[in-house]
Amino acid sequence: MRFKLLAGLLLGLAGFTAQAELAQQSEQHFIIKHQFNSKKPLAEVYRQFKQVNKWWEAGHTFSGKAENLYFDFDQQRCYCEKLDNGGFIRHLAVIHVQPQKKVVFSGGLGPLQDQPVNGKMIWSFTESDKGVEVTVEYRVYGMIVGGMGEWPKAVDFVTGTQVKRLAGLL
Repeated sequence: MRFKLLAGLLLGLAGFTAQAELAQQSEQHFIIKHQFNSKKPLAEVYRQFKQVNKWWEAGHTFSGKAENLYFDFDQQRCYCEKLDNGGFIRHLAVIHVQPQKKVVFSGGLGPLQDQPVNGKMIWSFTESDKGVEVTVEYRVYGMIVGGMGEWPKAVDFVTGTQVKRLAGLL
């Protein structure tokens, strides 16, 4: 199923026009980066960010339901998803939280969970005279079975889609 998901992501790349920066790539790693500015107050930007179930696309979940997604910065310290029959997926671990400044997640999103890779997803929130700059950088390193191939583009596409949806809410 996960490889079908990746195939669908790759097919969708052609229609994605706001592609982010693929900052670095080698056979052992890639780094993607997305940014946007919001005129909303920092507290509102961070509040919307924490409601991942409102902006993450349902098509990029295992359950098919965005409402099953949640960030838990206190107890489980995860980006998790509820599944039927009491199951769950821990998409990423939360390893650093500075409210309204920085959140760092660790792990491999979606189909990357089956690969011998790790990643750090860093969300930064910076106030300036232009409003609040939101930056997400996802650093993935390790080995992908069969080679890196199109994985960086697929991950960039999915991440960019979600960032664009969050920006749209704001």
